[in-house]
Amino acid sequence: MLLRWAPLFLLLGFAVLGCGKGEDIPKLYPAKGKVVRNGKAVKGEFIQFRPVKDMGEIFINGMVGADGTFELSTKRKGDPAPGAPEGEYQVTYMPPGKDQSDPPVTPAKTYKVEPKSNDFTVDVSKK
Repeated sequence: MLLRWAPLFLLLGFAVLGCGKGEDIPKLYPAKGKVVRNGKAVKGEFIQFRPVKDMGEIFINGMVGADGTFELSTKRKGDPAPGAPEGEYQVTYMPPGKDQSDPPVTPAKTYKVEPKSNDFTVDVSKK
């Protein structure tokens, strides 16, 4: 299922790599949450947080469980580390599916990771 979105992630990854600054990973803060649609938890796949302000080459994302919950991890170089850097993010949820009848959803609202433990509810309802 995740394979159908692989070209999108590769394209996004190359775009981010082109802007990279080659810096070390910034301080990370715990960041988790739940993805909901029409008040109910979604079931699975992937969520990505993209910084509103340039942070260079950085990937902040998480797998969404069958209960709609996720925990973010951040990767700049090497292995991913749990958490996310402080900042404001545009979020995209990639729903599961073998066909592309359910495209990625990017809510208009941005989400802010603060220097504390963060717990988000990401609403992907169609408005």
